[in-house]
Formats: sequence, structure tokens, C-alpha cells
Amino acid sequence: MNDEASEIEANNTQSSVKKIKLPLRDGNEPYTFNSVEQFEVFISEEKNCWEWLNGVPAQWSIFSKHLKTHILDVVLSMLSSVASHWKNKDMTAVHQSTARLEDLLNVIDFPFSCRKKGRAILHERKYSNIVSINMLYLSCVPSDGFQGQEIKKVVDQYLSIASLNRNSHFSKLYKAFVDSEPFRLKANRILNRIELFGVDREIEKVSGELTKVCNEVSSIKELCEESSSEFESWKSDEKKEYIKWVGETKRDLNVLARKILRKFVTLKTTYIRRSSKVLSIAEKEVSSAKDVYLSQVELNAAVTYWENKKSTHNNSRKIWLGFLITLLVITSISPFLIMKYLPVKELADDKLLLNVLNPATLITTVLVISILSFSIRLCSKQFSTQQHLYLEAEERKTMLKTYLALMNEGKLVEQEDRKLALDALFRPAQTGMVTESGNIVPSDSVVKIIERQSGKT
Repeated sequence: MNDEASEIEANNTQSSVKKIKLPLRDGNEPYTFNSVEQFEVFISEEKNCWEWLNGVPAQWSIFSKHLKTHILDVVLSMLSSVASHWKNKDMTAVHQSTARLEDLLNVIDFPFSCRKKGRAILHERKYSNIVSINMLYLSCVPSDGFQGQEIKKVVDQYLSIASLNRNSHFSKLYKAFVDSEPFRLKANRILNRIELFGVDREIEKVSGELTKVCNEVSSIKELCEESSSEFESWKSDEKKEYIKWVGETKRDLNVLARKILRKFVTLKTTYIRRSSKVLSIAEKEVSSAKDVYLSQVELNAAVTYWENKKSTHNNSRKIWLGFLITLLVITSISPFLIMKYLPVKELADDKLLLNVLNPATLITTVLVISILSFSIRLCSKQFSTQQHLYLEAEERKTMLKTYLALMNEGKLVEQEDRKLALDALFRPAQTGMVTESGNIVPSDSVVKIIERQSGKT
């Protein structure tokens, strides 16, 4: 029996025991007592159940009274001690008493009336007291490993039944024990059957019930045999009716089958025609979708190409625009920078050009402005070209997407429509370069001015 065999549930608000579970059933299953009154009733019933041990014949009375005094009364005393402490609401004492009871039941497996062995002993005493006494004796065989003086005392009293006295003489108790040996064999046989099959009286009861059922089955069998002729006649009539019904049903089914077959053939022909038409339309649509898909695959690369070209020309356009603005600013301020920072030897007034300008300064300024003008013109052409190519790429990309959208909507079905669209898409690209109409470098104008001035002088 383990430490969790018993359980005490306490009422926390009143510090009292609410219910107790003790391992009193078969297999050490707990017996739950929800009140001390219920527990006291159980103890009283146990006392009454085993009271017959005091009234056995004189030949066996010493044997039965010894078992009652030294085993039964000890167990009932411990149960009464638990009930008394529970009634006094002494939880500590309840736990201690319960532990003592568990220790005893670990050693002496007493057959309470709520167990199969206990019920079998009480049932057997109606027929033989000495067999019941020996069943009680065999049920209480102590186990090994016990501790404690109280339990040792109980075990010693149990073992003294089958022991000689100190002088090796037979005591009355030992004589009664020896004389009951044949009855002990029967008791042992009954206990073995109980362990294997349960209480054998219950087996006899089940056997009687089975016999009764067998008799009822026999009577039912006789009734069935008596009505068999009527059943055969009824079966013959029903068979004839069934054959007749089957013949009529077959004829009706044949007529219905011919109607269904004709209708099936008609519907099949109709569905085949419709299916052929739908299949033809589907094939055309699939072919068209295939062409559209292939065209999309081919033109997607062109869209990507013109998108990249657009990005490239846009970047170039911004770069050339930056150069152009920078050169314009430099050209605007270059004369002032040259006059301020370029060191030139001072000349007499009669050697100045137009009596104002220093020829060296003028020539330097003209050369710088000429170079800057050429650079401005180059940057302007490149900016104009990149701007035109940027717009061209944007236009081509828009036209390709429009072409793909028209194909997806099925608006370019005819080959001629596609040819017109593709001719517009794949026309030659224009660079936007403007043809030069003359030299705009200022050095030519300056030379002409110098020549006219020299002729006058």
C-alpha cells in the first residue's frame, strides 16, 4: 500500500476534516467517507458482520475468538480511533491514526465486508463456520518487511496460532488449528477461485441464469418449428408473386430503356455538333492567343531596350545641358577676367588699336571667346541630339505599349493592321542634328575690323 492510498480533505475555513478516503476496497481502492456519521455506521456494520465469530461451536471457538481478539478487534479499534479524532476535529490525531491503520493494513490484508473475500467468508459461514474461520485466517497472512512494536505484536499473535507452546506441547489453540486442516484446504480452494473468477456464488448465479435462458431458447425453438409449415406456404406464395412482379417490371424496364436510348442518341448527336463547333472556335482562339503571346515575348525585349535608351539619353541630355550652362557663364565673364588677371605691357596711345585697346589683350580675348564659342556650339548640338533621341525613345516605348495593348484587346487581328502598326514602330530614327549654315567664330569679324582700320590709317 503506497503513501497515497489514503487521503484526508480538510475544510480550510473551519480547520476540520471534510472527508476521508481509506484503502478498504479490493485492489486497495479508496472507500470515501463524506462524514463522520457515515464512517461510524461503517464501523458498526463491520462489527455486526463479524459478530458470528463469538457464536461458533466450542470445538472451534478458541480459534475464532483468537482471530477476533487479536486481529479483528485491533483493526476495528484503529477505525474507531480515526472516527473519534475526526469527531473531535483533531486533524493531527486523524493523520496519525490513519497512518497507523495504513501500516497495519500493509501487513495484514484484512477482508472487510466491502471486499470480495469478505463477502465470500460471510456467505460461506451460512454453510460452515470452520471453513469461514479458515478463510479469514488465510486472508490475513502477514507480509514481510513490517516495522513497529504494535504491528509486531499483531503478527506474533497471528503466528502463535500455528506454533507449539514453550514446552513444545500442544495448546488448545494449536489443536483446534491442526484439526481444521481439511477445512483449511477447502477454504484455500474457495479463495483461489475468488482470486481467479470472483465470488463462486456469483458464478453459480450466472450459471442458473444461463440455464434459464437455455430453457427459454428451447421453447422458442419449438414454437418456430410449429410455425415452419405456415412459413413455407407463405414463402411459396410470395415467391410466385415476386416472379410475376419481376416479369412485369422487366417489360416496363425494356420499354423505358428503349425510350432512354433514343433520347440519348439524339442528345449525343446534338452535343457532338456543339462540341465540334466549340472546339473549332477554341482552336482559333488558342492560335490567336499563341500569336499574341509570341508577339508579346518578342516585343517585350524591344520595350525594355527603348526604356534603357530613354534612360541613357536622359542622363546624357542632363550632362550636356550642365556643360552648356557652364560654358555660357565662363564665356560671359572671360573678357573681364583676362583684362584683370592677364599681365600685359602698357603701350603708348599711338600703338593702341583704335586708340583704346591693347592688341595683345584683344587677341587673347578673341582666341578664348572663339574656343568657348566652338565648345558652346558643340555642347548645344549634343544637347539637342540627346533631347531629340530621348523624345524618340519615349515615343517608341509608348507606341510599343499601345501596340501590345491593342493586341491584347484583339483589335489587331488582320495581318494588314499589324503591318501598318509595325511600319510606324520601326521607322528610321532621326538624330535631330542641325546642318551648319556658317562660321560664327568671332575671330573672323575681329580680323575684318582690324583690316578696315589699317586701310584708313
